[in-house]
Amino acid sequence: MEYQKKHEARQTLPGHAVFNRELKTKSEDILEIITKYKGAGDGKPPTPEKLKSLLTEKWKAIPIDEIMTFFKFFKIFVEDSKNGVRLTDKGKPIAPGTIRAYEVSKNFFEKYNNQAKTKMTFDTIDMAFYTNFKKYAIKEKQSTNYIGKHIKTLKSVLRYAENHFNIAVNQTYNKKIFTTIKEDADTIYLPEHELKDIANLDLSDSPSLDRVRDLFLIGCYTGLRYSDLSTLRPEHINGNMITIKAQKTGETVVIPVHNMVKQIMQKYNGNLPPALAPQKANEAIKKVCEKATSLKKLVSVSGTKAGKLKVTTLPKHKLVTTHTARRSFATNQHFNKVPALDIMKITGHKTESAFMKYIKITSDDSAQTMQEIWDRKELEPVKQIAI
Repeated sequence: MEYQKKHEARQTLPGHAVFNRELKTKSEDILEIITKYKGAGDGKPPTPEKLKSLLTEKWKAIPIDEIMTFFKFFKIFVEDSKNGVRLTDKGKPIAPGTIRAYEVSKNFFEKYNNQAKTKMTFDTIDMAFYTNFKKYAIKEKQSTNYIGKHIKTLKSVLRYAENHFNIAVNQTYNKKIFTTIKEDADTIYLPEHELKDIANLDLSDSPSLDRVRDLFLIGCYTGLRYSDLSTLRPEHINGNMITIKAQKTGETVVIPVHNMVKQIMQKYNGNLPPALAPQKANEAIKKVCEKATSLKKLVSVSGTKAGKLKVTTLPKHKLVTTHTARRSFATNQHFNKVPALDIMKITGHKTESAFMKYIKITSDDSAQTMQEIWDRKELEPVKQIAI
């Protein structure tokens, strides 16, 4: 048996993961002490009695209640997600972006814990904690969705501790009232005519902005996340199809090559424009869009931050990010009458209701669609209405 060869507890033993991890740590301690003892003396190992004495001195310095604290386990949770020990429910590796979100949440919880009267332990994460944490996050000007992401990560950590390490945790996190709060994002998309305005900009005096614009447009006509756009290569394109494995989900997506994508690739001799780091790309695409007249119009967006609903009115170009490309793709293809299920194969949405929340249909869009339907109806012959 494999566990016998490794001298580990078998997986059927409750708490085997914690036990094996501690066993490994203790083994490393023993080897370290023997090595140091041999190096400091005549090269001979310590006697069993001496080894026992040295180990007792080393291990008694570690309080029992510090062997597995909540934050020590949080670190294990992140590391296991990084190295492939912890996988998604579908057995796939955790995406790099998700791991970064775990680390952000860990830092924020540590910041909260430093000022909290009741420190975070597996036993104290209850409704009182939930209420106090939300109050703290609101005071720190966190948005509703960011607070929700922290809570979602926390629930994942507790579930992993309970299910995979047999650690006793406060069961409050499983109650409906311990909810992952969320509100629909009020974001923008760029309709076809605005994309054409961006495409027609003369950026010859700024090659860097030119490249950012071109990669952004590829995103608008493929629906790829920026993380996938950054890794897109000519070898992913076979004939009129792009085939690439999405970094976030691990799913393989197949996308037809739009004419705009073909034109941009011809511009780069069959290659694709290089990608900037996400933050720099977001800054650059705003500068690009600022040059488009149609994106100077004012738009209002709303969201809850610091516990208050805030409505912000800005020129549209200030709200454009790299993710706007993906949302624009989904929304424009919806207006182009592409079946929702076909778009979802590319965007990765699992349900049509989630997809409909993702795309951005404004009141103007709805009114315009209704007007077009009425105009078509008026062209049809109708019978005289009897009065």
